[in-house]
Amino acid sequence: MTETKKVIATLTKWDSKNNNGELIAEGINPPSIFLNKATLQQKKCTNLSPKIGDVFEVEIQEDKYKGKPSWKIMAIKAIKVEKKLMLQNFAIKLHKTKIFDYQEKKENGKKKLQIETNRIKDKKFGDLKEIFGDSTEEHIKAYYEGICERDRKIAEMLTAGQFKAQIFTPDPHLIIGLGGGSVYETGITLHHVYGFPYIPASSLKGALRSYLIKQYFDNNEGLAFKNQVMCDIFGCPKEINANKQTYPTYYKEEKQGKIIFFDAMPKQSPAEKIKLDIMNPHYSNYYGQNQAPDDLQNPVPIFFLRVMNIPFQVIVGLQRGVVNEKAENFTDKQKQDKDLLTLTAELLAEALENHGIGAKTALGYGYMKKITQN
Repeated sequence: MTETKKVIATLTKWDSKNNNGELIAEGINPPSIFLNKATLQQKKCTNLSPKIGDVFEVEIQEDKYKGKPSWKIMAIKAIKVEKKLMLQNFAIKLHKTKIFDYQEKKENGKKKLQIETNRIKDKKFGDLKEIFGDSTEEHIKAYYEGICERDRKIAEMLTAGQFKAQIFTPDPHLIIGLGGGSVYETGITLHHVYGFPYIPASSLKGALRSYLIKQYFDNNEGLAFKNQVMCDIFGCPKEINANKQTYPTYYKEEKQGKIIFFDAMPKQSPAEKIKLDIMNPHYSNYYGQNQAPDDLQNPVPIFFLRVMNIPFQVIVGLQRGVVNEKAENFTDKQKQDKDLLTLTAELLAEALENHGIGAKTALGYGYMKKITQN
Protein backbone atom coordinates (compact mmCIF):
# COMPACT_ATOMS: atom_id res chain seq x y z
CA MET A 1 0.00 0.00 0.00
CA THR A 2 1.32 3.43 -0.92
CA GLU A 3 2.31 5.52 2.09
CA THR A 4 0.52 8.82 2.70
CA LYS A 5 2.17 11.98 4.00
CA LYS A 6 0.88 15.08 5.74
CA VAL A 7 2.46 18.35 4.64
CA ILE A 8 1.85 22.08 5.05
CA ALA A 9 1.53 23.65 1.60
CA THR A 10 1.11 27.21 0.34
CA LEU A 11 -0.87 28.16 -2.75
CA THR A 12 1.59 29.87 -5.14
CA LYS A 13 -0.44 29.84 -8.36
CA TRP A 14 -4.16 30.05 -9.01
CA ASP A 15 -6.00 30.38 -12.32
CA SER A 16 -9.42 31.80 -11.43
CA LYS A 17 -10.70 31.13 -14.95
CA ASN A 18 -9.92 27.38 -14.89
CA ASN A 19 -10.19 27.07 -11.10
CA ASN A 20 -6.89 25.29 -10.63
CA GLY A 21 -3.41 26.06 -9.37
CA GLU A 22 -0.31 24.83 -7.58
CA LEU A 23 0.58 24.19 -3.96
CA ILE A 24 4.20 24.18 -2.82
CA ALA A 25 5.36 22.16 0.20
CA GLU A 26 8.83 21.69 1.65
CA GLY A 27 10.41 18.27 2.21
CA ILE A 28 8.79 16.46 -0.73
CA ASN A 29 9.98 15.77 -4.28
CA PRO A 30 8.55 17.15 -6.47
CA PRO A 31 7.60 20.06 -4.17
CA SER A 32 4.50 21.05 -6.21
CA ILE A 33 1.00 19.64 -5.76
CA PHE A 34 -1.72 20.20 -8.35
CA LEU A 35 -4.96 21.57 -6.89
CA ASN A 36 -8.32 22.35 -8.42
CA LYS A 37 -11.67 23.53 -7.07
CA ALA A 38 -13.26 20.12 -7.68
CA THR A 39 -10.80 18.55 -5.24
CA LEU A 40 -11.57 21.22 -2.63
CA GLN A 41 -15.27 20.46 -3.00
CA GLN A 42 -14.84 16.66 -2.94
CA LYS A 43 -12.65 16.77 0.16
CA LYS A 44 -15.07 19.21 1.86
CA CYS A 45 -12.45 21.89 2.40
CA THR A 46 -13.72 25.04 4.13
CA ASN A 47 -11.82 27.30 1.69
CA LEU A 48 -13.52 26.99 -1.71
CA SER A 49 -12.28 30.36 -3.03
CA PRO A 50 -8.53 30.15 -2.50
CA LYS A 51 -6.12 33.04 -3.06
CA ILE A 52 -2.39 33.03 -3.59
CA GLY A 53 -0.72 32.84 -0.19
CA ASP A 54 -3.43 30.69 1.44
CA VAL A 55 -2.08 27.77 3.49
CA PHE A 56 -3.42 24.21 3.67
CA GLU A 57 -2.70 21.00 5.56
CA VAL A 58 -2.63 18.34 2.84
CA GLU A 59 -2.59 14.56 3.08
CA ILE A 60 -0.93 13.29 -0.09
CA GLN A 61 -0.07 9.99 -1.72
CA GLU A 62 2.51 9.21 -4.40
CA ASP A 63 1.08 9.16 -7.93
CA LYS A 64 2.10 9.60 -11.54
CA TYR A 65 0.95 12.05 -14.19
CA LYS A 66 2.01 11.47 -17.82
CA GLY A 67 4.68 9.11 -16.57
CA LYS A 68 6.18 11.63 -14.15
CA PRO A 69 6.05 11.51 -10.32
CA SER A 70 3.24 13.59 -8.83
CA TRP A 71 0.99 13.70 -5.77
CA LYS A 72 -2.61 12.72 -5.26
CA ILE A 73 -4.55 14.68 -2.66
CA MET A 74 -6.30 12.37 -0.17
CA ALA A 75 -7.47 15.07 2.24
CA ILE A 76 -7.06 18.83 2.48
CA LYS A 77 -7.80 21.31 5.26
CA ALA A 78 -7.50 25.11 5.20
CA ILE A 79 -5.25 26.61 7.86
CA LYS A 80 -5.84 30.09 9.18
CA VAL A 81 -2.50 31.87 9.34
CA GLU A 82 -2.13 35.09 11.29
CA LYS A 83 -1.05 37.73 8.79
CA LYS A 84 2.06 39.71 9.64
CA LEU A 85 2.10 43.46 9.27
CA MET A 86 4.64 44.46 6.65
CA LEU A 87 3.83 48.17 6.43
CA GLN A 88 6.34 50.68 5.10
CA ASN A 89 7.04 54.31 6.00
CA PHE A 90 5.55 56.42 3.22
CA ALA A 91 7.27 59.57 4.53
CA ILE A 92 10.71 58.05 3.92
CA LYS A 93 9.83 56.48 0.59
CA LEU A 94 8.16 59.64 -0.75
CA HIS A 95 11.39 61.64 -0.59
CA LYS A 96 13.49 58.90 -2.18
CA THR A 97 11.27 58.16 -5.17
CA LYS A 98 10.21 60.64 -7.83
CA ILE A 99 6.47 60.03 -8.08
CA PHE A 100 5.29 63.00 -10.10
CA ASP A 101 6.94 65.34 -12.54
CA TYR A 102 6.56 67.09 -15.85
CA GLN A 103 8.96 67.63 -18.71
CA GLU A 104 9.12 69.62 -21.91
CA LYS A 105 9.28 67.83 -25.27
CA LYS A 106 9.43 69.18 -28.79
CA GLU A 107 6.92 68.10 -31.40
CA ASN A 108 7.03 69.63 -34.89
CA GLY A 109 9.41 72.28 -33.60
CA LYS A 110 7.03 73.36 -30.81
CA LYS A 111 7.46 72.88 -27.13
CA LYS A 112 4.92 70.55 -25.55
CA LEU A 113 4.51 69.95 -21.85
CA GLN A 114 4.21 66.25 -21.07
CA ILE A 115 2.85 65.56 -17.61
CA GLU A 116 3.74 62.39 -15.76
CA THR A 117 0.72 62.49 -13.50
CA ASN A 118 0.17 59.73 -10.94
CA ARG A 119 3.04 57.29 -10.64
CA ILE A 120 2.12 56.23 -7.11
CA LYS A 121 1.02 52.77 -8.29
CA ASP A 122 3.86 52.03 -10.71
CA LYS A 123 6.58 49.40 -10.30
CA LYS A 124 9.12 51.91 -8.99
CA PHE A 125 6.97 53.05 -6.10
CA GLY A 126 4.55 50.23 -5.40
CA ASP A 127 0.86 50.08 -4.57
CA LEU A 128 -0.11 52.19 -1.56
CA LYS A 129 -1.91 49.15 -0.14
CA GLU A 130 1.52 47.57 0.27
CA ILE A 131 2.67 50.64 2.18
CA PHE A 132 -0.35 51.44 4.39
CA GLY A 133 -2.24 48.14 4.27
CA ASP A 134 -5.57 47.20 2.68
CA SER A 135 -8.42 48.85 4.61
CA THR A 136 -10.71 45.87 3.92
CA GLU A 137 -8.50 43.41 5.84
CA GLU A 138 -9.34 42.82 9.49
CA HIS A 139 -5.76 42.92 10.82
CA ILE A 140 -5.22 46.29 9.07
CA LYS A 141 -8.44 47.64 10.58
CA ALA A 142 -7.24 46.45 13.99
CA TYR A 143 -3.85 48.13 13.46
CA TYR A 144 -5.30 51.63 12.91
CA GLU A 145 -7.97 51.20 15.58
CA GLY A 146 -5.19 50.13 17.94
CA ILE A 147 -3.25 53.35 17.32
CA CYS A 148 -6.36 55.44 18.09
CA GLU A 149 -7.16 53.34 21.16
CA ARG A 150 -3.63 53.90 22.46
CA ASP A 151 -4.09 57.67 22.05
CA ARG A 152 -7.31 57.51 24.04
CA LYS A 153 -5.48 55.67 26.82
CA ILE A 154 -2.74 58.34 26.81
CA ALA A 155 -5.43 61.03 27.00
CA GLU A 156 -7.05 59.14 29.90
CA MET A 157 -3.74 59.10 31.76
CA LEU A 158 -2.80 62.76 31.13
CA THR A 159 -6.24 64.17 31.90
CA ALA A 160 -7.50 61.77 34.59
CA GLY A 161 -10.43 60.96 32.30
CA GLN A 162 -11.36 64.56 31.47
CA PHE A 163 -11.16 64.44 27.67
CA LYS A 164 -13.39 64.34 24.60
CA ALA A 165 -12.69 62.39 21.41
CA GLN A 166 -14.44 63.38 18.19
CA ILE A 167 -14.24 61.88 14.71
CA PHE A 168 -13.96 64.17 11.68
CA THR A 169 -13.50 63.46 7.99
CA PRO A 170 -12.39 65.92 5.27
CA ASP A 171 -15.32 67.34 3.34
CA PRO A 172 -14.10 66.44 0.81
CA HIS A 173 -10.30 66.95 0.88
CA LEU A 174 -7.49 68.14 3.13
CA ILE A 175 -3.88 69.27 2.73
CA ILE A 176 -1.72 69.85 5.80
CA GLY A 177 1.90 70.97 5.41
CA LEU A 178 1.71 72.14 1.79
CA GLY A 179 4.56 74.59 2.36
CA GLY A 180 6.61 72.26 4.56
CA GLY A 181 10.12 71.05 3.85
CA SER A 182 10.23 68.64 0.91
CA VAL A 183 12.39 67.59 -2.02
CA TYR A 184 9.42 68.63 -4.15
CA GLU A 185 7.99 72.12 -4.52
CA THR A 186 5.18 71.14 -2.15
CA GLY A 187 4.91 69.09 1.01
CA ILE A 188 2.45 67.07 3.06
CA THR A 189 2.53 66.40 6.80
CA LEU A 190 3.29 62.73 7.47
CA HIS A 191 3.92 61.05 10.81
CA HIS A 192 7.65 60.57 11.30
CA VAL A 193 7.21 57.08 12.80
CA TYR A 194 4.23 55.61 10.94
CA GLY A 195 4.51 57.61 7.71
CA PHE A 196 0.76 58.16 7.33
CA PRO A 197 -1.01 61.54 7.05
CA TYR A 198 -2.12 62.98 10.38
CA ILE A 199 -3.12 66.37 11.79
CA PRO A 200 -0.59 67.74 14.33
CA ALA A 201 -1.93 69.04 17.63
CA SER A 202 -0.31 72.41 16.89
CA SER A 203 -2.36 72.71 13.68
CA LEU A 204 -5.61 71.98 15.52
CA LYS A 205 -4.75 74.48 18.25
CA GLY A 206 -3.75 77.13 15.72
CA ALA A 207 -6.89 76.63 13.62
CA LEU A 208 -9.11 77.02 16.70
CA ARG A 209 -7.20 80.08 17.94
CA SER A 210 -7.43 81.80 14.56
CA TYR A 211 -11.13 81.01 14.23
CA LEU A 212 -12.07 82.31 17.68
CA ILE A 213 -10.18 85.59 17.25
CA LYS A 214 -11.82 86.17 13.88
CA GLN A 215 -15.32 84.96 14.74
CA TYR A 216 -15.83 86.21 18.30
CA PHE A 217 -13.34 89.07 18.81
CA ASP A 218 -13.51 91.10 15.60
CA ASN A 219 -10.15 89.72 14.46
CA ASN A 220 -8.39 91.54 17.31
CA GLU A 221 -5.93 89.31 19.18
CA GLY A 222 -5.52 91.86 21.97
CA LEU A 223 -9.25 91.93 22.74
CA ALA A 224 -9.43 88.16 22.50
CA PHE A 225 -6.96 87.54 25.31
CA LYS A 226 -8.66 89.97 27.62
CA ASN A 227 -11.20 87.15 27.84
CA GLN A 228 -10.68 84.53 30.53
CA VAL A 229 -11.77 81.58 28.37
CA MET A 230 -9.16 82.36 25.70
CA CYS A 231 -6.43 82.45 28.33
CA ASP A 232 -7.71 79.22 29.90
CA ILE A 233 -7.75 77.36 26.58
CA PHE A 234 -4.51 78.58 25.02
CA GLY A 235 -2.52 80.19 27.82
CA CYS A 236 -1.37 83.79 27.54
CA PRO A 237 1.51 86.22 28.19
CA LYS A 238 1.30 89.23 30.49
CA GLU A 239 0.33 91.51 27.60
CA ILE A 240 -0.15 91.40 23.83
CA ASN A 241 0.73 93.92 21.13
CA ALA A 242 -1.99 94.05 18.48
CA ASN A 243 -3.28 96.70 16.08
CA LYS A 244 -0.52 99.09 17.23
CA GLN A 245 -1.73 98.88 20.83
CA THR A 246 -0.67 97.05 23.95
CA TYR A 247 -3.40 95.01 25.62
CA PRO A 248 -3.08 93.47 29.10
CA THR A 249 -4.34 89.87 29.07
CA TYR A 250 -7.06 88.65 31.44
CA TYR A 251 -4.70 87.38 34.16
CA LYS A 252 -2.14 90.21 33.64
CA GLU A 253 0.60 87.60 33.98
CA GLU A 254 1.92 84.60 32.07
CA LYS A 255 -0.45 81.66 32.31
CA GLN A 256 -0.28 78.11 30.96
CA GLY A 257 -3.35 76.89 29.09
CA LYS A 258 -5.59 74.34 30.77
CA ILE A 259 -6.45 72.41 27.58
CA ILE A 260 -4.29 69.70 25.99
CA PHE A 261 -4.56 69.19 22.22
CA PHE A 262 -3.57 65.77 20.85
CA ASP A 263 -2.41 64.77 17.37
CA ALA A 264 -5.32 63.60 15.21
CA MET A 265 -4.61 60.08 13.94
CA PRO A 266 -6.34 58.32 11.02
CA LYS A 267 -8.80 55.59 11.97
CA GLN A 268 -8.39 53.76 8.66
CA SER A 269 -5.67 52.92 6.17
CA PRO A 270 -5.12 55.91 3.85
CA ALA A 271 -4.07 53.62 0.96
CA GLU A 272 -6.96 54.67 -1.28
CA LYS A 273 -7.38 58.13 0.26
CA ILE A 274 -4.18 59.87 -0.90
CA LYS A 275 -4.74 61.53 -4.26
CA LEU A 276 -2.65 63.59 -6.64
CA ASP A 277 -3.74 67.18 -7.17
CA ILE A 278 -2.39 70.10 -9.16
CA MET A 279 -1.91 73.85 -8.98
CA ASN A 280 -1.49 75.42 -12.41
CA PRO A 281 -0.14 79.01 -12.28
CA HIS A 282 -0.69 80.62 -15.68
CA TYR A 283 1.54 83.65 -15.08
CA SER A 284 4.76 82.27 -13.59
CA ASN A 285 6.84 85.13 -15.00
CA TYR A 286 4.53 87.61 -13.29
CA TYR A 287 5.04 85.96 -9.89
CA GLY A 288 8.71 85.07 -10.28
CA GLN A 289 10.17 87.73 -12.56
CA ASN A 290 7.83 90.70 -12.11
CA GLN A 291 6.71 90.60 -15.76
CA ALA A 292 3.29 91.51 -17.06
CA PRO A 293 0.63 88.76 -16.65
CA ASP A 294 -0.02 88.26 -20.36
CA ASP A 295 -1.43 85.23 -22.19
CA LEU A 296 1.86 84.35 -23.88
CA GLN A 297 3.19 82.48 -20.83
CA ASN A 298 2.90 78.71 -20.52
CA PRO A 299 1.14 77.25 -17.45
CA VAL A 300 3.57 75.48 -15.12
CA PRO A 301 1.82 72.67 -13.21
CA ILE A 302 2.78 72.13 -9.58
CA PHE A 303 1.73 68.80 -8.13
CA PHE A 304 0.82 68.06 -4.53
CA LEU A 305 -0.79 65.28 -2.51
CA ARG A 306 -4.11 65.63 -0.73
CA VAL A 307 -6.11 63.40 1.60
CA MET A 308 -9.76 62.55 0.98
CA ASN A 309 -12.58 61.01 3.02
CA ILE A 310 -10.49 59.48 5.80
CA PRO A 311 -11.75 59.71 9.41
CA PHE A 312 -9.43 61.32 11.96
CA GLN A 313 -9.73 60.99 15.73
CA VAL A 314 -9.51 64.44 17.33
CA ILE A 315 -8.95 64.59 21.10
CA VAL A 316 -8.88 67.53 23.50
CA GLY A 317 -8.51 67.16 27.25
CA LEU A 318 -8.19 69.09 30.49
CA GLN A 319 -4.87 69.16 32.31
CA ARG A 320 -4.77 66.63 35.16
CA GLY A 321 -5.77 68.30 38.42
CA VAL A 322 -7.58 71.23 36.77
CA VAL A 323 -11.19 71.84 37.80
CA ASN A 324 -13.54 71.85 34.82
CA GLU A 325 -15.35 75.12 35.60
CA LYS A 326 -18.13 76.79 33.64
CA ALA A 327 -17.04 79.22 30.92
CA GLU A 328 -19.16 82.05 32.32
CA ASN A 329 -16.85 84.75 30.95
CA PHE A 330 -17.02 83.70 27.29
CA THR A 331 -18.19 86.43 24.92
CA ASP A 332 -21.05 84.35 23.46
CA LYS A 333 -23.74 84.33 26.17
CA GLN A 334 -25.43 81.26 24.68
CA LYS A 335 -22.31 79.22 25.44
CA GLN A 336 -21.67 80.47 28.99
CA ASP A 337 -23.52 77.58 30.62
CA LYS A 338 -21.01 75.03 29.27
CA ASP A 339 -17.91 73.81 31.10
CA LEU A 340 -14.49 74.64 29.65
CA LEU A 341 -13.80 71.17 28.19
CA THR A 342 -17.20 70.82 26.52
CA LEU A 343 -16.98 74.35 25.16
CA THR A 344 -13.50 73.77 23.74
CA ALA A 345 -14.59 70.56 21.98
CA GLU A 346 -17.66 72.28 20.51
CA LEU A 347 -15.70 75.34 19.40
CA LEU A 348 -13.08 73.11 17.77
CA ALA A 349 -15.81 71.28 15.85
CA GLU A 350 -17.22 74.65 14.84
CA ALA A 351 -13.81 75.82 13.64
CA LEU A 352 -13.10 72.67 11.61
CA GLU A 353 -16.53 72.69 10.00
CA ASN A 354 -16.79 76.43 9.25
CA HIS A 355 -13.22 77.75 9.15
CA GLY A 356 -11.25 74.75 7.93
CA ILE A 357 -7.68 73.69 8.63
CA GLY A 358 -4.52 73.50 6.57
CA ALA A 359 -3.81 75.04 3.17
CA LYS A 360 -6.09 76.30 0.39
CA THR A 361 -9.21 76.69 2.56
CA ALA A 362 -10.33 79.53 0.25
CA LEU A 363 -10.61 76.90 -2.49
CA GLY A 364 -12.60 74.45 -0.37
CA TYR A 365 -9.80 72.36 1.09
CA GLY A 366 -9.54 71.62 4.81
CA TYR A 367 -13.21 71.74 5.79
CA MET A 368 -14.14 68.85 8.06
CA LYS A 369 -17.38 67.02 8.77
CA LYS A 370 -18.06 65.68 12.26
CA ILE A 371 -19.07 62.02 12.44
CA THR A 372 -19.17 61.03 16.12
CA GLN A 373 -18.06 62.07 19.58
CA ASN A 374 -17.01 59.88 22.52
